[in-house]
Amino acid sequence: MHLSRSLAAAAAACVLAATMPQLAQAREIVGFAGTYSSGTVVVKTSERALYYVLGNGKAVRYPVGVGRLGKQWTGTAYINSKQLRPAWSPRVLEWPSANFEDELRAAVTTLRT
Repeated sequence: MHLSRSLAAAAAACVLAATMPQLAQAREIVGFAGTYSSGTVVVKTSERALYYVLGNGKAVRYPVGVGRLGKQWTGTAYINSKQLRPAWSPRVLEWPSANFEDELRAAVTTLRT
């Protein structure tokens, strides 16, 4: 009885594994065409990939998350430091001013007119 359950579970796992798309590898060495020098980091948001150029037409590709449409950044930037565990905290939110209700009421009145 247990043998048939194990066999059925194994068969189901094989079918599931065969039909699932391949998961992205943490990193892989791929061919890379471009005029970038070795050591350059290139982010291609359309591919959701970061490339670390090795030179000789090769690069290490890492999968990355990208921001929402309209929030893209383009250009060139230079990394000025690398830190293992950088200290970061969210910015402090400013609480509404003492006359917040009056300011809100004035804004609503302006919108109504």
